[in-house]
Amino acid sequence: RAIIDSLRNIFYTETGTRFFNRDFGSRLHFLLFDNMNEDTANLISMTIYNVLKKLEPRIEVYPLGIEVTPDYENNSYDVIINYKNLTNGQMERASTVIERNR
Repeated sequence: RAIIDSLRNIFYTETGTRFFNRDFGSRLHFLLFDNMNEDTANLISMTIYNVLKKLEPRIEVYPLGIEVTPDYENNSYDVIINYKNLTNGQMERASTVIERNR
């Protein structure tokens, strides 16, 4: 549960907004305002991969283990992350929906 909470915290924190940790967070906020299509979904997937490799040492993520699917009806992206939990060696799955916040 702590890892999933950490993932959401990383996704929804904009890079540069933490005073004592300017590198924490992601640039997902900006990608959510691009045109919704497969190219943007691929950019989101690569961004998630790079951010998790950098900021979440408790997991091992593989580029092909991240699935980002546009949900055109709800104007959001469905995200599934398959990762290896390094604390117990288990393969786990986290899923979330990311959407624009105004």
